[in-house]
Amino acid sequence: MAYSIYHLLWFFLVYSILGWCAGVAYAAVRRKTFVNTGFLSLPLCPVYGVAAVLFSIFLPELREKQYQYNMPVRIGRNCWIGAGAILLPGVTVGDNAVIGAGSIVTRDVPANVLAVGNPCRVLRPVGERDRQFYFRDRPVRL
Repeated sequence: MAYSIYHLLWFFLVYSILGWCAGVAYAAVRRKTFVNTGFLSLPLCPVYGVAAVLFSIFLPELREKQYQYNMPVRIGRNCWIGAGAILLPGVTVGDNAVIGAGSIVTRDVPANVLAVGNPCRVLRPVGERDRQFYFRDRPVRL
């Protein structure tokens, strides 16, 4: 899809202003004062505007030429995936599997296991004791 100069100019202006707003808000929170980081004292940050224009021009071509591809991620039933875990494209997580927080899953994880780490490795199988106790000897009360 080709954009006209009019569209590209709007992309530039909108993303320049949004980038300026984000930069000023970050500086205000970080330094606890107002800092105008604008270009020529205008509320513009041209770096974000140029980036938006370049992305809008070149990303559709990358998809059409298949330089960018996506693969499905399959997650089984009754899985628990910890906060911040990253599942790379094409991996499969088996049923009843537990993925630790912050783990990076680079390969398939079998069913009924606890997997942790970077790269994610199987630590141990999930057994009946895991269903009875949630932490050491503290029982699950339903």
